[in-house]
Amino acid sequence: MRAFSVNVGVPREVSWTGHTEAMADGFAAIASTIPLGRVASPEEIASAIIFVASDMAGYVNGAVIPVDGGHMAAAGVHQSLAKERA
Repeated sequence: MRAFSVNVGVPREVSWTGHTEAMADGFAAIASTIPLGRVASPEEIASAIIFVASDMAGYVNGAVIPVDGGHMAAAGVHQSLAKERA
C-alpha cells in the first residue's frame, strides 16, 4: 500500500471545448505570457495528475511539479535578470 497526498492548485490557463468567443480573447492574452504560447489542454493537466498518482512517481517526495507551459520558470528567469541589472 502506498500512502501519499497531492495538493493541487487550480489551473487557470486551461482551454476546453465549451469556452465562449468572449473567453477566447482572454485565453489569447494569457497565452501570450506563457513561453509555449498556448494554454494547457485538460488532458495535459490530467497527465500530470495521473503520473503523480501512479507507481512511476513512487520515489517522488516533496516535489512541486509545475504544469504551466514554462510560465513559472520564465518568471523566475526574468526576476533574476532584473535583479542582476539593478
